[in-house]
Amino acid sequence: MNIKKNILLVCILFAQVAMYSQTIEGITEMKPSQLLGFAKNAVKIGDTYSAIEFYKQYITLKSDDHESAYALAELYRITRDYEHAQDLYLKIYESNSELYPLALFYYAQMLKFNGNYNDAIAEFQRFKKEQRKVDIEIKNKLKNELAGCKLAQDIIDLENADKLYEIKHLNTSINSAHVDFAPLQIAKEKMIYASLKSDTIPVHKPNEGPLRKFYAAFRDEGEWYHAGEHIGPFNRSTAHVGNGALSPEGSRFYFTVCEPKLGKKPICDIWVSENEKGNWMEPYRLEEINDPEFTTTQPAVGKTSKEREVLYFISDREGGKGGLDIWFSVYDRKKARYSRVRNAGSKINTKGDEMTPFVDVNTNTLYFSSDGWPSIGGLDVFKTDGEETRWLPPINVGFPLNSSADELYFTVNPYNAKEGFVVSNRKGGIALKSPTCCDDIYSYKQTGSKNVTLLGKVYDVDYVEKILAMDESVKDIEGSIENERLLISNQTVTVYEVAGDGEERILIKELKTDSKGEFSLELERNKRYEAVVIRKGYFSKYHEFVTKSIKGDEITQHLGLLILTKDPIVVKNIYYPFNESYLTDEAKETIDTSLYKILIQNPSIIIEILSHTDSKGQDDYNLRLSQARAESVVKYLIEKGIDKKRLSSKGYGETKPIARNENTDGSDNPDGRAMNRRTEFRVTGSLDKETEIIYSK
Repeated sequence: MNIKKNILLVCILFAQVAMYSQTIEGITEMKPSQLLGFAKNAVKIGDTYSAIEFYKQYITLKSDDHESAYALAELYRITRDYEHAQDLYLKIYESNSELYPLALFYYAQMLKFNGNYNDAIAEFQRFKKEQRKVDIEIKNKLKNELAGCKLAQDIIDLENADKLYEIKHLNTSINSAHVDFAPLQIAKEKMIYASLKSDTIPVHKPNEGPLRKFYAAFRDEGEWYHAGEHIGPFNRSTAHVGNGALSPEGSRFYFTVCEPKLGKKPICDIWVSENEKGNWMEPYRLEEINDPEFTTTQPAVGKTSKEREVLYFISDREGGKGGLDIWFSVYDRKKARYSRVRNAGSKINTKGDEMTPFVDVNTNTLYFSSDGWPSIGGLDVFKTDGEETRWLPPINVGFPLNSSADELYFTVNPYNAKEGFVVSNRKGGIALKSPTCCDDIYSYKQTGSKNVTLLGKVYDVDYVEKILAMDESVKDIEGSIENERLLISNQTVTVYEVAGDGEERILIKELKTDSKGEFSLELERNKRYEAVVIRKGYFSKYHEFVTKSIKGDEITQHLGLLILTKDPIVVKNIYYPFNESYLTDEAKETIDTSLYKILIQNPSIIIEILSHTDSKGQDDYNLRLSQARAESVVKYLIEKGIDKKRLSSKGYGETKPIARNENTDGSDNPDGRAMNRRTEFRVTGSLDKETEIIYSK
């Protein structure tokens, strides 16, 4: 059933489609064949909510019709009834997993949208294990959703969220049972928004009836109130309008015009009105921007580095990166002409959907919503800096501005950067069909400090371990701060923000440790960061951390550098089955977080893997077993993409014990044997022949 795209287009053009609350007369008296026919026809004409009612009644009579049940689950999903969709997808998968394998994927996705991240991760992993034969699009979505769940666990801080932002649902003079969207502040105490103000809509003819228009609202003592239609030549008598955007100097007002077309793909265009001597002129369609075959909507206006006006917008036209993309055109004021339309590029556009762009006129930061980047919900708000096709990796603006549901139309108050608006279907809005059915306008206000101070020290791990071994009273590096060799001064520490799916790094700052080996830096809360230290004679140090769940204003991250020595280094917790050489899952996990990580972070080093056994068994057998075990580690690292030129293996059997296998009285020493059954590695050289490996003494 190819229904998602048309519904989605309606949603993004003018926010969520209207919710119909009427009961369909006589539905309980209809025969199954009638119900199914009406359901399919309602889908064809875009009457989604009537289709749901027909399918629901039909399923009560024909509960074994899995095809119709799946169609109903899809309708629940695209109308964002996450709770009903979640239950139905699970029921379908458990009844017929072979015919409906994607039901498990969407079940996991609904768990995520309902904020159940731990359960969602488990079900996504289950889907990955049970359904291996899925197309590349689903595989990419699976990776993205897992990354989004992990992101949510990293950045959602329920305890401190209300200390950072006040999120307020605008009153019912503005938010209504139907469409309220695209808030735009145009004065200190005035904003405009688009809405469909109506009490009733024909159930079977959703494209007929009242039109979406621009309205004004004023703020009085901190509360926003509806103030009637926005004055100006913007509202149309035969078309929907919305998505307003002002040029930086306020001389042009861009907006979307959409002609209703029953049962057909909605195609919208961008229009513009120019201000002459304080009066708005009759709007006209931007011929250079619009495409008659594709929708063009949601304008946003910024400036290039050369102070030229640039119009960003959303379109599904050909040549994009995925579904809905951000496009742009630069306006030449002297010639009153727009440049050729271009795609904003893959730095921000994905195979998913990007929409509702907004440019902060004071910082020229671009905000947009997307489901193609890892998100904590469906559509999350992201921000990036740049222009045209040159952008930094997008950053998720975090919780509570984003939620487990959808967030759209994020704006920043041009008169106060700590305030703005966002549109969301999060729980707590006006709920007609489900708790997450409907988009409402929310205001936000930053009430607490977004920053936290990172405090840290760079120290010598090898030296501190020697100190701890000599003096058990020393519990950490704080207890030996006077030791000159312990803390490393004048060391460069580079801090990055971890963006997107974790593969992107945005440079925040390079700083030096002081004479005491200490450093500090102001960072934002609820973000992921990585600190990097590279020093001759040591392994490079890469440390990821998150600034969440911090009760005060400080976070401490000490960075210990492991000495680069010719001596073998033991890798703990690499276990093998008894008398076997293959790696267990636990051993692979250890390698992933130790050897593999070291090789990635130190890309030129060459290492030798060393394996040892205890003294049980014949010498020759132990030698062969240890060699096979060392080779299995090498093989696994090569499978993970490490160049085989960087790896070698050597088995020593029982010839190099580091502890007694037997006690002095001849009894067995289990602890000593456990220490002897070990895997080690040592650095033997560098792939870069011009780079000498310098060992610390």
